[in-house]
Amino acid sequence: MLFIVAIIFAMIQGMQANAFVEKTWDEIYVTENVADDFYVAWGQIDINNSLSWDLVVAGGQIVINSEIWQDLMVLGWQISVDWSVWDDVRIAGWDVTIDSNIDGDLVVWAWSVRINKWVKIWGDLVVWAWRLIMNWEVMWKAKWAVWQLVLNGTIHWNAEMDVGEFSNPSTTGIIEWNLNYKSDKKIQALEKASKGTVVFEKSIMKETENKTLFSFFIPFIIIKLLWLFLFSILFYLYFQKFFSTVSYQLCHQIWKSFLYGFLTIIWIPFVIVLLMITVIWIPFGLLLLCWYIFMFVFLELLNVLVFTSFFVDKYNITQLHKKILVLLGLTIVFWFISGINVLVWFFTLWAIAIKKMEMLQSVRSEQSHW
Repeated sequence: MLFIVAIIFAMIQGMQANAFVEKTWDEIYVTENVADDFYVAWGQIDINNSLSWDLVVAGGQIVINSEIWQDLMVLGWQISVDWSVWDDVRIAGWDVTIDSNIDGDLVVWAWSVRINKWVKIWGDLVVWAWRLIMNWEVMWKAKWAVWQLVLNGTIHWNAEMDVGEFSNPSTTGIIEWNLNYKSDKKIQALEKASKGTVVFEKSIMKETENKTLFSFFIPFIIIKLLWLFLFSILFYLYFQKFFSTVSYQLCHQIWKSFLYGFLTIIWIPFVIVLLMITVIWIPFGLLLLCWYIFMFVFLELLNVLVFTSFFVDKYNITQLHKKILVLLGLTIVFWFISGINVLVWFFTLWAIAIKKMEMLQSVRSEQSHW
């Protein structure tokens, strides 16, 4: 986030000073000479001409195919630096490949980072990533926070890292000086790769996070499950006859209910959009949107109520405590197997809608009678 703000701020500052070149397009191929700081944004970006000043790039797929003589800042999805950068490099992205020398420091925040063979990082290498594959040389310090570390190259100075898994498949990975690392447990292969002093510190962050998540989510799950169960009892006791009729409709029109329920879920968003693009029908579109959201919020509750009625009627359960046990069992099932709720809802939704339409028709017929 700070990196994005920095890029935007730099571009605004450049606009105010009128001392930069800026381009935006879906696909950009830079081949011209630029004698100033260069800012490029959006789409697929290929830099194919040497730049003597700073380069700031933001886009999707970014390829640096020419020398950058000053700082390079990149924000993107898939990033490849294939030519030398003679100053510092800052990168934030998803998949990052460094295939040429970096004369200054290299700082990367990404999911996957690969530093290929014959690539020298002449300054510090700082990485936050899920996976780091380092195949050649870091001439100064290495500071890494990665889960999967593959070290096939040489770190010529001290290394500090927080690492989960380590491998040295080529057996050529070496740390020339001291190693200070954190992990869940000691990593013997990593310690053997260091020629200097090794300091290990057990990482308790993961254990603390797990305990914190456990202490938060368990009460949350219990409370939410309890509220779902209590609401199920309340609605079922007051509207038992209604949901009994719904389950009856569902049993006699099961595939019709599924088809109409599926079509309802698919077509309602289109109807909402059509209503919202007009002026006079916007309130109805908002009302339909609220109803649509309401259905998704309470789908677990509706499923529990309809299927409780189904089991109660099918097995002729009359005792109150047995009905409550059925409610409790189905509440637990629909809560923990939440993935089936939408699928089951295709069946129950239209059955509920049919019952509501029957009720409306009966009200209208009574009004016409009076």
